[in-house]
Amino acid sequence: MSEGGITLKRWSIVTLIAIFLTVSIFSHVGTAEASTSRVAIISKVEGTVEVQKSGGKKILKGFKGMSLNQGDIVTTGKESSVVLKFSNGTSEDDTFVLESSAKVTFSKLSNKSGTITKVSMLKGKAWVDVKSIKNKDDEFVLETPTAIMGVRGTNFFVGVDPNTGLPSLAVLSGNVNVTGSGNNTDQFNVYPASALTVGGQDQLQMIPIDNQILAQMLNSTSSEVMAAILESAQKIISENQKLMNQFSTTTFPTEINQFPLAQNQYTDNVYNLLLALAEEAFKLNKIDGNALSELQQKIKEQQLVNSELHGNKGDVDWEFEAKKLSEQQRLEKLKAEQAKKDALKKEFLASEQKAKEDKLKQDRLDALEKLWLAKQSQAERDEYERKKQERLDEQQPNQGNSNSGSTVSPKPTETPGPTENPGPTETPKPTEPPTPTWPQIEKPFDLQLEIGDSSTAMNYKRGASITDLLVKEPIVVSSDDVSLVFKSTDPSMQLLEVKRDGEPIYELDEDDDGNGDGVFITHLSQERAEMRFTVTVKHNKLDTKEFNLNVATEVPPSWSDIEKPFDVQLLKNELPTDLNYSKSGQEDDITNLLIEREIPVNGDNVSLAIITSDQNIQILEIEQNGVSIKNPDTGFLTQLGQQKTELIFTITVQHNTFGPKIFKLIVNTVVQPFNIYEMWGGHDGSVVSYLPAPYTISTGVSNYDYVITVDEINFTEQYLNAIVFNRKDDADEMLLHVKVGDEWQPLEMNLHLQDSVEYKHYPTPGTDSIQYELVHTRDGITETYLINVPSIQWNN
Repeated sequence: MSEGGITLKRWSIVTLIAIFLTVSIFSHVGTAEASTSRVAIISKVEGTVEVQKSGGKKILKGFKGMSLNQGDIVTTGKESSVVLKFSNGTSEDDTFVLESSAKVTFSKLSNKSGTITKVSMLKGKAWVDVKSIKNKDDEFVLETPTAIMGVRGTNFFVGVDPNTGLPSLAVLSGNVNVTGSGNNTDQFNVYPASALTVGGQDQLQMIPIDNQILAQMLNSTSSEVMAAILESAQKIISENQKLMNQFSTTTFPTEINQFPLAQNQYTDNVYNLLLALAEEAFKLNKIDGNALSELQQKIKEQQLVNSELHGNKGDVDWEFEAKKLSEQQRLEKLKAEQAKKDALKKEFLASEQKAKEDKLKQDRLDALEKLWLAKQSQAERDEYERKKQERLDEQQPNQGNSNSGSTVSPKPTETPGPTENPGPTETPKPTEPPTPTWPQIEKPFDLQLEIGDSSTAMNYKRGASITDLLVKEPIVVSSDDVSLVFKSTDPSMQLLEVKRDGEPIYELDEDDDGNGDGVFITHLSQERAEMRFTVTVKHNKLDTKEFNLNVATEVPPSWSDIEKPFDVQLLKNELPTDLNYSKSGQEDDITNLLIEREIPVNGDNVSLAIITSDQNIQILEIEQNGVSIKNPDTGFLTQLGQQKTELIFTITVQHNTFGPKIFKLIVNTVVQPFNIYEMWGGHDGSVVSYLPAPYTISTGVSNYDYVITVDEINFTEQYLNAIVFNRKDDADEMLLHVKVGDEWQPLEMNLHLQDSVEYKHYPTPGTDSIQYELVHTRDGITETYLINVPSIQWNN
């Protein structure tokens, strides 16, 4: 057992690249039959999630309910995550929770002859819950730059190092078969409570999971991943019991027998793994006490049901665990109650001590007075009593009685009159204060933020245990002279060492005696960062204690925090469409911008407007290829000519707080060979409406082959819907085919106004994707276009 949680059998410490993955959702592309399509739906988004559709350059913002298809790319930003659910159209199966700064693409998604899911993970980490493996034809494969992982009914963490491409893997249930790629063809079967990590010379190796590895894995895990694990708890328990029962009747796999553990120790680890993980998450504030208690109950019930199937020596002591959890949950309350009791006790003892001292003093005075009076004559005693009473009457005047109106004199207190010295009295020794315990010490050290010559005390709070501490709000670092100072102003405590992310920080030594002053200083950089300080504190009456303090820094707002300094609108026939742009330079270069998609200019009615909707930003000047486009009547508006060209806009803006900034925006225009429209109309043909369907063109396998990807099409079922293709005036001939199943079927053309050729294709309601082949002849040159319409949305 380790302090505060279940302990797995330990193994030698290794460096585990503890990065998790979350897998996204995919759908089948290139078929008109919805029943054969495998899709992935975004079910939850935290932070920034970007999607690049297959074959396109445009970056879309991921949103809840968004469908993802084969070939799509999903990327998460910093401090972001996305939960993806796979579906074959009737029910959901696999779950992927993709963590921050991750990138995956979907190699293959199909359910024609079995459910096939292939995911390429380029970087990042994720949690994966695979449920789609039900027979031998089903397949789930996760590809990394250096390994291929085949999955059979599994819950696991996976990650890819963005610099080396090397994977890491930790399995909670099921089995993952890992095969190296390239020159490394090593194979591993990774079973529950096992991890695949990187050893010497970047070689993959299998190790048993212990508590230290769990802590490494969970340190940066998001709440979405922990929620997914708890949701899969019943499945993990059942799968592991089934596998352990299987091992008990056969032989343990070679990979497990090579562990430095006995078979019964490995079995204990498998049964204890889920609860150990949950308790580690509880320590790190990833889950609350209620979630941990519910999981304990699930495991307890499951083990009671199946206890006859295994002779597990690692069964959990449920009475002990419940007691421990109860103590953890009541810790703060008990501390507060104890502090209140200690304060009351201290006050009571002080009052009691004072009363004893006052009584002792009065007793001595009374004895002296009695001794003195005994030596006086009766007349002298009477005179003394009379004067004593007069003094009392002066000090305590008569008090009126509101009920009777009578005056009641208080009983006089005898006052000694002798001048005789009774001799020295003993001064009572002060009571030694009780020795505190570490839980009673609220601040084991002092923390100060120094900016230049000024210093400010920083507060921190406790986490799940007394040694886990946190500075709640990020520290804003706005200059290069910001430091954090650790010291102790309590004479009973001394700081021995402070480490920042494992590395010791500087200790002051003003007298240069080599011993240090117990004051530690570290410089804070102007960046967003998370730091973990390990502070070793010595108490003169207690043992030495290590505390972990988590601190985050951030930079003040600047131009880098402005997501869109201006808006770009494309106007066709005076109808505006917002255009997205992105950074085209280095990661930290915010001034070079690019509209990735080429803008089609198929007529003389296309213009570009640059405006701002932010009240804090004002556009001062815009130049197009060195010439100002500012017009007193229209503002910053420029007409686009019918030609393929690159336009460079230099845009000067002013922010109320951040001042001026100059941006460069690159826009590329193209003249498309033909037009594609979405058409809506009444079923009686009375009303017809056309809306241009934007598309992108890329080069195919030869000079005259091209691939076109059309943006998402939106239809309404109550109307007559069609996809329309029109040749332009300079086209000699157009032939169009649509793919139905595995065959290409020709579409008939219709004569339209001005002798243009018009093709109309009426998709069956519910069709979610279509492929066309268009042969286009112009000036004697024949070009072939493969046209993908990957996403058709039907609205009621």
